[in-house]
Amino acid sequence: MSVVHLLGGAVGYLGLLGALALSMTSTARHVARLVRVVGFRWFQELPVPVPWWRLLAVRSAAAVAPLGVAIGLSWASFFISCVFRTHLNSCSETT
Repeated sequence: MSVVHLLGGAVGYLGLLGALALSMTSTARHVARLVRVVGFRWFQELPVPVPWWRLLAVRSAAAVAPLGVAIGLSWASFFISCVFRTHLNSCSETT
């Protein structure tokens, strides 16, 4: 294993971490706008004067978003590996 492969793996993991973080923050921002929570911040000193269910909706959606991204990436990986495996098997049968 070379240094290039290790760096490629590290960049891949950082990209995955960035995608999960981006999905969480963008979902929180969009749901907060949808349920009209003005000035939502994850770690704030003073509570926002809105009903509790609105904050629950924002935090729940933001917590589920990375899970959805992870499930989607897992299915995409499974699909791509099946496509390549099927293609490679069909190529080896014809030769």
